[in-house]
Amino acid sequence: MQDTKYKLELNLASGEETINQIESKLDEMRKLITLTDEKFFNLMIAITEGINNAIYHGNKYNYSKKILFRIEASDNEIEVFIQDEGKGFNPEEVPDPREPENIIKNSGRGIFIIKALMNDVKFDFSDGTKLTFKFKL
Repeated sequence: MQDTKYKLELNLASGEETINQIESKLDEMRKLITLTDEKFFNLMIAITEGINNAIYHGNKYNYSKKILFRIEASDNEIEVFIQDEGKGFNPEEVPDPREPENIIKNSGRGIFIIKALMNDVKFDFSDGTKLTFKFKL
């Protein structure tokens, strides 16, 4: 990424407190990168969904399993990378949360939300689950 203004890489535990750690780091980034409130909150939602999926679906709340989180930001875009130690999944088989039988379910919206809010969403299952997405500024 050209003209990097912010870069962070963390190894995170697979627990709910992890989200609070990420939120404080994103607040630090926001001081260096110009983001509207709407863009900042969209980014925060997508990252939170990705981390929650890694904790719950990938690592199954197993504290011995880690999540690698990386974010890199320039004036033009932000790239996010999240990797868990899970077995992976087939993104094409994730049920559409807009279908009537899925609307009242407690989960199943994370990937849909990430794809709706972010640009260039990619998955790699060669070593755990790796999620990469970009956010154009």
